[in-house]
Amino acid sequence: MRSFQKYEDDEIISATESCISVAVRPYMDGDVEVSLSEVKAAKGLQLVASHSLLVPNGIVAIATAEIDRVLDQEVSPGSVMVSVWMDSTSSVTRVSVVVESSSVASRLVN
Repeated sequence: MRSFQKYEDDEIISATESCISVAVRPYMDGDVEVSLSEVKAAKGLQLVASHSLLVPNGIVAIATAEIDRVLDQEVSPGSVMVSVWMDSTSSVTRVSVVVESSSVASRLVN
């Protein structure tokens, strides 16, 4: 499991204070399943990173490399702990991003 201090180019996972970047295989090589939730990741995935993420606008979002938003989760503005789970670190086909339940319990806006 990694914790981040700065963004690192050419890493499968890298982060800044307000963004986590996860590299997956290109779409022409097949689908990649991505989920965002406040529940524990599915079995068969390994924890690869945990990071305190600043969310000043109150939204944790997942977007493509082209900045198309595909998933989002409303939270109250501030920071939340987020963990990233993957099925592999070489040819990623499943990624689960989990907003830690200890953060969500008091921060979920629904």
